[in-house]
Amino acid sequence: MKRIVVLIIAILMFSILAHAEEGDRYEAELASIYMCNNAGDHVAQIDNAGAYVEFILDETTAPGVYKLRIYYAAALEGNNSHTLFIDDEEIERIMYPQSELGWSTFSEDVYVETEVTLPTGVCTLRLEKTEEDEGFAELDAIRLIPVTLYTPEPTPEPTETPIPTKTEAPKPTKTQETTTEEKDSFNTLFVVVPAAVVVLAALVIVLIVKKKGHKN
Repeated sequence: MKRIVVLIIAILMFSILAHAEEGDRYEAELASIYMCNNAGDHVAQIDNAGAYVEFILDETTAPGVYKLRIYYAAALEGNNSHTLFIDDEEIERIMYPQSELGWSTFSEDVYVETEVTLPTGVCTLRLEKTEEDEGFAELDAIRLIPVTLYTPEPTPEPTETPIPTKTEAPKPTKTQETTTEEKDSFNTLFVVVPAAVVVLAALVIVLIVKKKGHKN
């Protein structure tokens, strides 16, 4: 019983790993083609300069480094090639060795492989027959297998600049001024009052002296 359980787990793990290795497959007959023949299950007659098969990769394809596998058929000996473009930028020349299966016959074991870097968002991947390319090849599909995926850094949200609060300048306190008249009146009283006291004191003394004189 334990052996059966271990065997089932091993089969499941192998299936998961195999699926992870497969990556995403894009069929050539579903791509955009120009000056080619859509044969229903592949694209043929990519013969003249300017002919191409273009795959559109949507935003679900994460940015990063991928293995690009191209499944093809090339029945002739010699140099058979297409030029690879990503977002209209020429990347490299793809060489197709002669396949033993003949034209229009494909296999999961017959492919060429290169490594590409895909940007963020929607992009195009085009295989084109240019003036520099030689020979002939038919295309069945491509497969993208992730090698290293990039995690884009989140764009920081702009922070609001605090509005400075308006501070009012303190109002000057009103100081009470002493008028010249008040100062003058104060100075006059300061002189008159003591003088009056002195005069009254002198009168009192005089009266006291007179009373004593009458008694004698």
